[in-house]
Amino acid sequence: MADLTHARCTVQRRDGDFCDAPSIEEGPFPICGSHAAQLFRFTVSTMSNLTSQQPLFMAIAEADRYKREQAKEERHLASTKPVVYYIQVGEFIKIGTTIQLRERIKAYPPNKRLLATEPGGHSLESRRHEQFMRLLVLGREWFRPDAELIDHINTLRKAAGSSPIALQT
Repeated sequence: MADLTHARCTVQRRDGDFCDAPSIEEGPFPICGSHAAQLFRFTVSTMSNLTSQQPLFMAIAEADRYKREQAKEERHLASTKPVVYYIQVGEFIKIGTTIQLRERIKAYPPNKRLLATEPGGHSLESRRHEQFMRLLVLGREWFRPDAELIDHINTLRKAAGSSPIALQT
């Protein structure tokens, strides 16, 4: 990158004159703070008005959303507080509890899908097992997904800022 230490803003005003204000340091090109802020506001408003006719921008926006969601999940997985978790393996959903979610998830096969978590330990886990008892299919913790269980999971996902999942039939 060029040395912009003494650079001046090169934005041309409507009257044809150049801004010529000191440019911001570390900028990719000579632009002052005022014009950088205008450019930022313009970019944000343009990005929020994207349509499906702009697939590159949509892909970039989706990739950014995915990165934010992954980072949020990583922060959540690092928690050491007890949580009740809902994990799907194949066609069934397990309702379990742990204080080390990241380590617990590693014990499941690669085709697992963490659906949701909620703060709580063994007593909450037991209440959830009772709540969804009619859906129990394997052991004491594996349940058949149905609308009631998926609605509960989606309520937890919404509270966590994640998108809902659909009932797979």
